[in-house]
Amino acid sequence: MDPLGQDLFAYNSSLQLSDTFAKVLDTHALKLGVSAERVRKDQNFRNNEQMTFVLGAGWIPGTTGNDFADLLTGRLAQLEAGTTAVDGSFELWNLDVFVQDS
Repeated sequence: MDPLGQDLFAYNSSLQLSDTFAKVLDTHALKLGVSAERVRKDQNFRNNEQMTFVLGAGWIPGTTGNDFADLLTGRLAQLEAGTTAVDGSFELWNLDVFVQDS
């Protein structure tokens, strides 16, 4: 479980089908090929959507020595902020065809 209490997952799958056909006609050797591929990615990655201020009174150079005073003067050690991540369900298809004459 992640810190937000949800199960995280990321699943990738791929399926590919291909075939070639060859035919000799007189002095020509013809070759035809085709390939189809389907790729899928499902995920639900999350991050912390709430903003977090990290104050560093005493351990960051240039601070006032007081956390509240550092907040008022804008001398934060760190600011963490995330964005809402939607569940992803991505799919792509790739089709390749070739013809060759030798």
